[in-house]
Amino acid sequence: MPYAIIAEPPLGTYRGHTGDGEVDTVPSPARLAAALLCAAAQGPRAVQDGGVLRPCEVDLAALRWLEAHPPDGIRVPELHVNRPEGLAYRIRLLEKRPTGRVFSRTPQRLSSVAVNGGYAWTWQVGPPAALREAIEALCAEVSHLGMAETPVRMWVGTAEPTHDLVADADWWDISASDLDLEVAAPGRAEALVAAYQDDNGAVPSAAKDRLVTNESHVRPTRITAALSPARYASRRPVPAAVPWNTALLAEVGTPLTGEADRVRWAVTMHKALIKTIGYGAPPVLTGKYAAGVERPANRCAIQALTCAEAALCGISGAQAVFALLLPADIDGADYQVIKGAWETLTEVRPGRRLTLSRHRETRADQFWNAPEEGYVRLWRTVPAAVPETRGQGRNWTLTDAVRLSVGLVLRDQLGISPGKGGAWYRQVADAVRQRGLGVRDAIPVRDGDVSRFVHKIPDGLPLRPYRALIDLANLAPARGLLAIGQARHLGNGLLIPDDVPAGEVAA
Repeated sequence: MPYAIIAEPPLGTYRGHTGDGEVDTVPSPARLAAALLCAAAQGPRAVQDGGVLRPCEVDLAALRWLEAHPPDGIRVPELHVNRPEGLAYRIRLLEKRPTGRVFSRTPQRLSSVAVNGGYAWTWQVGPPAALREAIEALCAEVSHLGMAETPVRMWVGTAEPTHDLVADADWWDISASDLDLEVAAPGRAEALVAAYQDDNGAVPSAAKDRLVTNESHVRPTRITAALSPARYASRRPVPAAVPWNTALLAEVGTPLTGEADRVRWAVTMHKALIKTIGYGAPPVLTGKYAAGVERPANRCAIQALTCAEAALCGISGAQAVFALLLPADIDGADYQVIKGAWETLTEVRPGRRLTLSRHRETRADQFWNAPEEGYVRLWRTVPAAVPETRGQGRNWTLTDAVRLSVGLVLRDQLGISPGKGGAWYRQVADAVRQRGLGVRDAIPVRDGDVSRFVHKIPDGLPLRPYRALIDLANLAPARGLLAIGQARHLGNGLLIPDDVPAGEVAA
């Protein structure tokens, strides 16, 4: 296995921020180099240089080797970003006002990353033998990685990376699972040492160091010299072929009560996301594409789950849950923009205020709990599903409409080319039938105002919602998160697991 520097937070959390103030989820190689430099310059291996300490020559040689040889791999453990609603208020400013001197307090969010395991930076070819002892000794002296709330144990070993360094990366083409990180370039250690000496070289006089009427908080200067961007591409296996392979979740502090709430909540969330992003919101979210651009089979979908439905995927204690489904083929840049907007939303108002908390990301192909042994997974349409087309002539049944709805969602997975017209619709429905899809208890919905199941519907298309129990056979993963029908992108047509004994299905 590759040579590796391994860092494990004993508290199971990592706290850090990127240069623009965002939550840092993966410590960059540049952060690793800074931690090792701190250990070299302030630990027991440092040497006296006048009135201050500096790294010894052996440690400087080891740091220079790390600068010239950025890690060719990174191991990222399983992690979850925690963004609580609480704020920490810290004294940042002392100022004089007519009422007297006051301390201004600035709020700071208490974001952190829960880590299951340790991070690792790997090299296929490790450092020369003469430098390995120095690197091992420096790792043992590193006490923190990131903020002071992140103590760390660091050592040298071996590890298999989850991401590989990409040479000559195309910065306009990024996958959702790739990492863009800063790496230390040659001269980084010297730049940090010089900046430290500039800030701490001369002791201020008593007059300059006394308390004055107005004092502002002096932020440390961020040193950008000798930093280079690097991309690390994920080597994890591609998830099972599904229309949506990623789900962004947010818990809601208000219960989901009526059927009409699902579409109304989803529409409000959709508008809030677009407003948050502003001009240039991705078409995969807005649904508005330029003339001549081929529409994908699926775009971003927003669904709302009740507390009982959320329990089926292991979420407990939530009144309701929003789920934003991201297409499997979403562009990496669009993913970053949409995810950033999602994580900044703390409330939406679909007629009443809904508070959002515990934003997180999960795999949509492994969303639901697995069925128990001896049971077969069927799927209920919740609250209903709406056909995308009118009837296709004689012998076209509601079962055919269900098959078409499933086929249109799984069009890419079935390898069906885009098309239109009655013959093409029958081809899609037949392809699904041949794959073993079964439809049970398909019943039209005629009670109440059926417009509650859609936000908009094309002119001339009759609104004929239905409820059904569907057996997807092998068309999709048994734990996958899916939605079908005309309004699947905005709160309708959600497929909820309904497990039944295998003997009952066979009968």
